[in-house]
Amino acid sequence: MKRLIGNTAAKAAAIILSFFTVFVAAVSAVGTGVLAYNDFYTRTLESIRKDKLAAMALSESYHLHSLFYSGDNISDYYSDKNYLYEITGIDGEIVDSNYNGEETLCSASSIAVSGEYDDYGYDSENEKLYADSYLEFRVYIPKKLEYSDTVYLTNTLIDNGYKFRFSIIVSAVISLVLSAVLLIFLYCSAGHRKGSDTVTLNRFDRLPFDVLTALEITAFGIGFAVIDSFNNMSAVIISLIAVCTVLYFLLIGYTMSMATRIKTGTLIKNTVLYRLIVFVYRTVLKAVRFLIKNLPIVWKTAAAAGAILFIELLIIINCAYEIDNLLIWWAFISLLLLSCVIYIAVMLDRLRRGGEKIAAGDLEYKIDTSHMRGGFKNFGESLNNINKGLQTAVNERIKSERFKTELITNVSHDIKTPLTSIINYVDLIKKENPEDEKIREYTQVLDRQSSRLKKLIEDLVEASKASTGNLSVHLTECEVGVLLAQTVGEFDDRMRKSEITPVLNIPEDGVKIFADPRRLWRVFENLMSNVCKYSPPSSRVYIDIIRRGGTVDIMFRNISRYELNVSPEELMERFVRGDKSRSTEGSGLGLSIARSLVELQNGKMSITVDGDLFKVVLSFREI
Repeated sequence: MKRLIGNTAAKAAAIILSFFTVFVAAVSAVGTGVLAYNDFYTRTLESIRKDKLAAMALSESYHLHSLFYSGDNISDYYSDKNYLYEITGIDGEIVDSNYNGEETLCSASSIAVSGEYDDYGYDSENEKLYADSYLEFRVYIPKKLEYSDTVYLTNTLIDNGYKFRFSIIVSAVISLVLSAVLLIFLYCSAGHRKGSDTVTLNRFDRLPFDVLTALEITAFGIGFAVIDSFNNMSAVIISLIAVCTVLYFLLIGYTMSMATRIKTGTLIKNTVLYRLIVFVYRTVLKAVRFLIKNLPIVWKTAAAAGAILFIELLIIINCAYEIDNLLIWWAFISLLLLSCVIYIAVMLDRLRRGGEKIAAGDLEYKIDTSHMRGGFKNFGESLNNINKGLQTAVNERIKSERFKTELITNVSHDIKTPLTSIINYVDLIKKENPEDEKIREYTQVLDRQSSRLKKLIEDLVEASKASTGNLSVHLTECEVGVLLAQTVGEFDDRMRKSEITPVLNIPEDGVKIFADPRRLWRVFENLMSNVCKYSPPSSRVYIDIIRRGGTVDIMFRNISRYELNVSPEELMERFVRGDKSRSTEGSGLGLSIARSLVELQNGKMSITVDGDLFKVVLSFREI
């Protein structure tokens, strides 16, 4: 037996024999199933023959029907077939026939009826079908079969199937037993080589098993696709036999390789998936080790305390009945734990005090890290470096802001000098009252644009001073309702020209806040100017003063003439305008100045955009 297991020729012979035995077993099993399904084991031969041939005769009667109405030559068609036919009319006359009273095995007929529904039915008294006209197509199968057609083949299969119905069962059983024996031999011999007692892997067995499985599944898919591509029955049968033969040998090679891998313990290990899992596991293990190495101080402290407590528990368990030793160990461990806690608490207190000093603005403070260890020392040094970095950043920011302010101031001053000359000379030209219409038009443009440029420079200087807090603010008790009504009144002419109607809602009992009236009036002026610029004609602006539990909200609401595709935060930035086309006059500084002025007066300014609705809310503390 050992010689056979290692013999390559014996394995090849067993593979070929197993193919034939499996093929015979499969065919026998299928044949047994077909015979059982058609009652070959419970009925007589004649009853089976009559049913099967009668079904063929009925099917052929419908075919005869189509031949008759298509005008084909029926006699020529049935000249070499084991079918006899007879076509009779409504009165029983024979329309066409090749049946001459021969002895038959069976017959079947179908009827073709024509006529209106009112003239069509079944006469129960005469027991016949009546209609305008009908034809009966009857097909006979003669007892003497002369031609080798489907009738002859079916009759022969019925005779042989009935004759060998029990022999097929025996063949199936014997083939199955032989197949099982051969397959067991193949799987036992898998991996064995001649002259070696150990199981070894060949090149095919070293291929990753999941890759091999995928290739096997692909081969089966291609095989079934090839079979499905044929329409002719003969081609389908031939391709089925060929494909199944190839797939069987592939399956035998696959299963034998599986058996070899199982014997050597490489079935799971020699897969791409297993290697990937191992790689991920090792990577995760390295990451865990790295995390443990770089674990935060809190977790390291908790782990150390847990280890000490666990050791203490073990000591208590071992010294449960030795009170003296238990007390000594407990005192030692408690003292060790207390020392660690005190040391950690001292380092944390140093870090806390250093953090508070830095947060309070003492950028010169340095934390003493001389007696710190581990993460505490690293954290203390990081705080000292942050301190240094903050100081550098603050100095740079102050320097940058100072430079911006000086730049804006100096440039604005340099621009003001020639701009003043332009404005003065434009005024002189206007006083000369030139007769040329174009000169007057040019003068008006110069006057308008120079005034606009002057306003832009003033806004720019004011925005720079307001954002840096260089504007002087004198907070006093201010009647906000009166100031707001005065501001709206001053814009009355502009709102009438723009066809904008103000709707004021001011409490009658008066509302007082701490503010600088001059700076607050400038805020109202900027907001009302925006209302006049950006509100559509024939619209309203709603201005409300609302008390909210110690807070006064001053609310401006209007509809925008332009699409507001800018966020509220962007609208309050410098040089940002709601009018993207920039078809209106304005510098984009109004809202930025207003926000800076409100914040200088200890207030808050917020903007809400809801579709085309634009809402500004100024919040101050009520007196």
